[in-house]
Amino acid sequence: MKDTELLPAVDSAGAPGPCPASSPRRILVVDDDRDTRQLSLAVLAGAGYDVEGVTDGAAGWDALQAKNYDLIVTDNGMPRMTGLELIAKLHAAGRAVPILMATESLPTLEFARQPWLKPDVALQRPFSDADLLAAVRNILRTEDGAPLAGATTEGDRAGVRPGFTADDGKDVRKETRAEQTLRASEISYRRLFEAAKDGILILDADTGRINDVNPFLTKLLGFSHGEMAGKTVGELSPFKDIESNQAMLERLQKDGYVRYEDLPLETRDGRRIAVEFVSNVYQAGDQKVIQCNVRDITERKKAEVVANRLAAIVESSDDAIIGKDLHSIITSWNRGAEKVFGYTASEMVGTSIVRLIPPDRQNEEEHILGKIRRGDSVEHFETLRQTKDGRLIHVSVTASPIKDAAGKVIGVSKVARDISDRKAVEERIRQLNTDLEQRVVERTAQLQAANQELEAFSYSVSHDLRAPLRHVMGFVEMLRQDAGSTLPQNCLGHLATISQAAKQMGDLIDDLLAFSHIGQAEMQKKEVNLDQLVQEALIDSQAETKERHIVWDIHPLPAVQADRALLRLALVNLISNAVKFTGTRAEARIEIGCAPSGGGETVIFIRDNGVGFDPQYAGKLFGVFQRLHSRDEFEGTGIGLANVQRIIRRHGGRTWAEGVVDGGATFYFSIPR
Repeated sequence: MKDTELLPAVDSAGAPGPCPASSPRRILVVDDDRDTRQLSLAVLAGAGYDVEGVTDGAAGWDALQAKNYDLIVTDNGMPRMTGLELIAKLHAAGRAVPILMATESLPTLEFARQPWLKPDVALQRPFSDADLLAAVRNILRTEDGAPLAGATTEGDRAGVRPGFTADDGKDVRKETRAEQTLRASEISYRRLFEAAKDGILILDADTGRINDVNPFLTKLLGFSHGEMAGKTVGELSPFKDIESNQAMLERLQKDGYVRYEDLPLETRDGRRIAVEFVSNVYQAGDQKVIQCNVRDITERKKAEVVANRLAAIVESSDDAIIGKDLHSIITSWNRGAEKVFGYTASEMVGTSIVRLIPPDRQNEEEHILGKIRRGDSVEHFETLRQTKDGRLIHVSVTASPIKDAAGKVIGVSKVARDISDRKAVEERIRQLNTDLEQRVVERTAQLQAANQELEAFSYSVSHDLRAPLRHVMGFVEMLRQDAGSTLPQNCLGHLATISQAAKQMGDLIDDLLAFSHIGQAEMQKKEVNLDQLVQEALIDSQAETKERHIVWDIHPLPAVQADRALLRLALVNLISNAVKFTGTRAEARIEIGCAPSGGGETVIFIRDNGVGFDPQYAGKLFGVFQRLHSRDEFEGTGIGLANVQRIIRRHGGRTWAEGVVDGGATFYFSIPR
C-alpha cells in the first residue's frame, strides 16, 4: 500500500475482512481528504487488495498513465480534476476501468444528463466499511465469498448501477455481466461520440439545455465544453440566428425531427461558416434526449460556388466545351458546342464524338486519346470538323485529362473553337501576299526596263547631245577666229554668250549622267576612314579654295561601313557647296564633325558661315534642279545636293539641313552602323 500508513482493516462488526482467494487486485483510491483516503486504503488493504492513494483526479490520471488498475475508488468534488472529469477523461481515452464513486453528494443531475458518466457503483457517504467492501467485491466479481445479503439502509444508499443493492439476494455474477455489457456499449458509443468528425450536441428533451457536446464541435465553434453545457442552443452566440429554443422544442416534440440545410454560423473568432443542423429525438433508457448533429459544409459550399461559377462560364462560352470518357463517348455538351456544331445536348450526350470527325481524319481521335491516357494535354490542335448540316469548319482543339481523386485519368475535357473566320482572313492575306509578290515581280521587270531605257537615254545624251554642243562651240570659235576682227563689239559679246551657254549645257549633261550612274552603280561597302576621306575631298577642292581665306575646323571622325567612292563624291559635293556659299565672306569658316545620335547610326555635319537659306525651303534643297539662289549669284546646275541625297539613301541613311538667311547653314547625313 502506498500514500499513507496501513491501518488495521475491520468489517462492520470490527473484525478483519476476508482476503480474495486469487492474487491481489490493484485498486487506486482518489480522494483529496487525507483521513477519508487513509480509512479507505486501510479497509481495502485489510481485505487483501493491493492499494494506492492519490490526492485528486489529475494525480489519478497521471497514475493511470504509469500503471493499470483493476478498480478506481474516487471522490467527486476535488481540486484540479473532479471525479466526473476523471471518468469523462477515461471514456474519451477508451480506458475501460471499473469505477466506484464514494462521495458525500452524488451528482445525480449530471448522471441523468450524461448517463455515460455514471460509475459502475455510486456510494453516498456516510456508509460502512462493509458497504464499501461489498461494492468492491461485486464489481470485481470476487470468488472468495457470496454477495452480502440483508444489508442495512446504508446499502440501499449505495446506488449500485444497474440492479445491485446491498439487500439484493440474486446472483451477482449474472447482474455484473449485464453491467459489463452495458458499460462496453457505453464505452463504444463514447468513443464514437468523441472521435466523430461532425459536431454532436446532446440536449435535455424537456428543457432543451445542453447535456454534452463532443470535441469536434467545441473546436469548430471555439467554445469550451463548460461554456456550452447547461445552456440552450439559442443562448449560444453561434446559433443566435436560429429559431427560438422553445419553437425548436415544439417542432421536435411534434415531428421528432428538425433540419436546417444551410445554417450560417459565426464562430468565436469571427469566422463565418455554414453548417447542416439536424436534430432527432430518441429514447435513451427511461428518458428522451435530443441529439443534434452539426456538419461543417463551409468548404462544400465554397466548392459549390466555384462549381456553379465554372458551370456558368462553361455554359455561356461561345467555344464548344465537351466532356467525354476514354472511349470517346460524350458526357457533357454546352451551348457553345450546340452553336458551333448544330447538335443539341440531347442529341450528342451518350454518343461517340467521332460523328463530328470527317472520314479522312478519324485517326486524330485515337492520337488525342493516346496523349490523354498518358496524362498529357493537346494544345491548339487545328483541324477540320463536320457540323450537323454537313459543313466542314476549321477548329482549334485543346484537350486536357480529367483525373479522379487518386490522380487516375478518367475522361477528357475538350475545348473546340471555331476558327473558320480566322482561316478565311488568313487565306485572304495569303492571296493578297501572292498578288503582291506577283506585282513586285511585274514592277521589278518594269523597273528593269525603265533602267534599261535610262541607260539608253544616258548613252543618247552622252553621244547625241554632246556632238551638237561640240559643233556649236567649234563653229563659235571658228567664227571668232575668222571674222573676229571685223565683227562689232556687240557681236563678239553674243559669241561669248553662246560659248558660255554651251559650256553650261555640257556641265549639266555631265551632272545628269553622274546622277544617273549613282543610282545604277553597284555598292562596294567596306570600312571607310572618314578622316582620310575628308582630306582627299579637301584636295579635290583646292582649285576653288586657293584664292580664298578659309578657316577649317575639322574634328576627328569615326570609321563607317560604306562605298568609299560614292561617299567621297558626297563629301566633295558638300564641301564644295560650303566653299561656294561662303564666297561672299572675307573670312569663311567651315566646320566638319560628328553629331550626337540616338544610336544605330553615325551622323556627320558640315557647317559654314555663308549666306544660309530660308528654313521654310529646306525641303527643296536636295531636289534635282532645285536652287534657292540665282545662277548670277552662285553658279551651279542644282544637281549636287540631289547626288548627295541619292548616295546617302543608297547607304540606308538620311540627309537634312538647318539654316538661317545670311546666318550660315549646316548640312547633315547619317550612315547606319
